[in-house]
Amino acid sequence: MVYFLSSIAAITIIFTLLHKAKIVSVCPICAGVVVTWVGGIIGLYANQKWADPMVIAILMGASMGAVADKYGIRFGLLWKTLTVVLGLSAIYFIIGLSLYKGLGFLLILGIITVFLSRKKYGSANAKNEDLFKECC
Repeated sequence: MVYFLSSIAAITIIFTLLHKAKIVSVCPICAGVVVTWVGGIIGLYANQKWADPMVIAILMGASMGAVADKYGIRFGLLWKTLTVVLGLSAIYFIIGLSLYKGLGFLLILGIITVFLSRKKYGSANAKNEDLFKECC
């Protein structure tokens, strides 16, 4: 657990400095969490002892919840619900070392997102908004 907390703190500090220097425009804590759980998944699949599946799943779930909350305004309750259901299924399989099943759920979610995006905005009228502008 200490590795994960230290990683989140260090990466968040790095992204905060990059954000203040206007080099990147991503949320620093979000970047810290995502980079940490991606590293955790790599460690998990490389059979590293420090890669605790429970902590990785918690971090992935936090990211999934943040994405569902942020984009739910744009795509609606159905998309938000499907994001939680399919996202949790993906996390379950990825943490359970069934990477392709997990990626399959994410692919289904991606297809649904593209469909809802085109249906709502039309391919030519899609807005280019920075949904994370007010994140931090």
